[in-house]
Amino acid sequence: MATTIALLRTEPTAFKPVDVRTALREFAFNKGRRNEAPSEVAAILKWVERNTLSMAA
Repeated sequence: MATTIALLRTEPTAFKPVDVRTALREFAFNKGRRNEAPSEVAAILKWVERNTLSMAA
């Protein structure tokens, strides 16, 4: 999770950092719950997807 946070292009302004970390831990990195994310969490995860640098960076 720390690596993903470090690869963000910008710090989240629309979401609290703790909510971003929780969304990653509880849903994005939890294969069993990935499809259960509530709409507010899904919005955070879509933002992270758009704002994360590639591993090539």
